[in-house]
Amino acid sequence: AAYWDPELTKPCLAHEAVHQFVHLTSRFMYMYPEWFHEGLADTLADYEIADGKLTLATGRGTLGRMRLPLIQEAIREGKSIRFAEFLKLSEKKFQEGSPLTYAQAWSFCHFLMTFQEGRYRKRLMSFYETVRGGTSSDKAWAKAFEGVKLDDLEKEWKEFIGGLR
Repeated sequence: AAYWDPELTKPCLAHEAVHQFVHLTSRFMYMYPEWFHEGLADTLADYEIADGKLTLATGRGTLGRMRLPLIQEAIREGKSIRFAEFLKLSEKKFQEGSPLTYAQAWSFCHFLMTFQEGRYRKRLMSFYETVRGGTSSDKAWAKAFEGVKLDDLEKEWKEFIGGLR
């Protein structure tokens, strides 16, 4: 059986294609945390064409429009998951926390890729490459985000996501 939704099918297929790319390019794919797997897939699958160029959507893509109100409400109500816990969620806990965990993962990866002209983008890609090389996600995070305080990062994320429309 097949299913077609004019708005969701293409972004969902693109999301799954990102998973396939990560899996095909990394012998250590099982070492990536769920926030990275799902957040990166949502972020890269949420694109738009502007001026003939394929670019990341700034919260206006199908997945962003679906995830943004949920995470903004969670932030306002103090129900978003603290980064210290979020970055270490097991697959089971991540899935149990859906849809909030998916919204937070999308918003976190979107933030890391687009905040202040991509201020954290190279760090995120360094994290990807370091895990891809066989380093644990904890050590890869520490290396890629050396000098970045998690509480400060979380504060910037909340302000950035809260300001998206």
